[in-house]
Amino acid sequence: MTNRITRARPLAALLAAAATATLAGPAAAQTGATPAAPDYGAYTQGIFIPFVSTQPPGQPFTNAVQLSFSAGGAPRRVTMDTGSTGVMISSLLLPGYTPTAADSAGWEFLSSSKLLFRGHWVPRDLVFMDGQGRRLATAHVPVLAVDSVITCPRFDMASGTCPDPSGAKVDSTTVYMGVGFGREHNGQTQGTPDKNPFLNLTRIGDTPVQRGSFRPGYVITRTGVHLGLTPANTANFVYERLTAGAYGTMDWNGAPICLQVNASPCVAGSVLVDTGIEQMYLTVTPRIPVDTVPRPNPSRHGASVGALADGSQVTVRFPGAASPVAHYTFRVGDTGNPMQPTIAIPSIVDTTATFVNTGRHFLRDFDVLFDAQGGWFGLRWTGPVPSRFGGVTPPATAARRYER
Repeated sequence: MTNRITRARPLAALLAAAATATLAGPAAAQTGATPAAPDYGAYTQGIFIPFVSTQPPGQPFTNAVQLSFSAGGAPRRVTMDTGSTGVMISSLLLPGYTPTAADSAGWEFLSSSKLLFRGHWVPRDLVFMDGQGRRLATAHVPVLAVDSVITCPRFDMASGTCPDPSGAKVDSTTVYMGVGFGREHNGQTQGTPDKNPFLNLTRIGDTPVQRGSFRPGYVITRTGVHLGLTPANTANFVYERLTAGAYGTMDWNGAPICLQVNASPCVAGSVLVDTGIEQMYLTVTPRIPVDTVPRPNPSRHGASVGALADGSQVTVRFPGAASPVAHYTFRVGDTGNPMQPTIAIPSIVDTTATFVNTGRHFLRDFDVLFDAQGGWFGLRWTGPVPSRFGGVTPPATAARRYER
């Protein structure tokens, strides 16, 4: 959520010893051309993890989405956040946990709420379950056993320190799961791919995960998440390539877009589809003039913040204006568009690049795919809102609604 587990080896360890798998189909491999889409034909292992959170009828992603998992004790509901990376659980809720010298001191910072979580990274098996408690998949990752939480409005992202650490409290409630990518720069330098449980499965049911059969990545739908990319769960997606991040295997930077507000140019930047928040954050440049009005910020207990004024039109194109594969748009105040965030909060920065955190309402009409092995970002238009609010190119890609 951000503003602006004798144990089988995790798949990430297997992948780290090998070169990236071939992405192109036969024609692209022969010509050396960049493929327009990945080929998942060889991959057969995958599992669907249903959401267990309650949403208003017909309005998915109104509330934070939750999954069911166990970290060694009873099943718990955990909030799934694509705006951060890493599992955080109160140390008081981790069975058998006692800090040792072998544990690594750690922290996570959520910039939208300005909360700093401190504790120790400890290895744990995480077992994902359905609503009836059946075991669906197991991951092995370091988990942050949270000892304290502090509100830190002046957090130093470079050093990972808080200059005014008063008010820290013992944590007894945190159960949170970050599964995003490319978040290390935003106060989450420890949020690397080895801590993402979606990318580090060891078993699907009772079957060990096998490299060559399991493609690490996920698809977020209205009703849950597919882990492992297969031909079936990737049907009807359009794709754009990601650039490699700085933290090795399976690390990728945010997906490219361009951002336009009203009649401004569509200025290039990157996007984050964030299930952790209901509002939008956007970084605009001097080329994108905006009008703002004070509104309550949902992540700051209603504190006033400058938000885009009613009538402002926001358009995002993936990856850009020249040859977009997808787009969506909304006009602030238009209650007929379900993808519209509760508010849109701009930061006016003297830079040449933009940034958009869509918030979770975007997922009401798009499914989102992340391919951690090959570096692809995918979108699937699910409708059924009017096409003037968004879609993919070519439109035939969305000829039928996909359900799990």
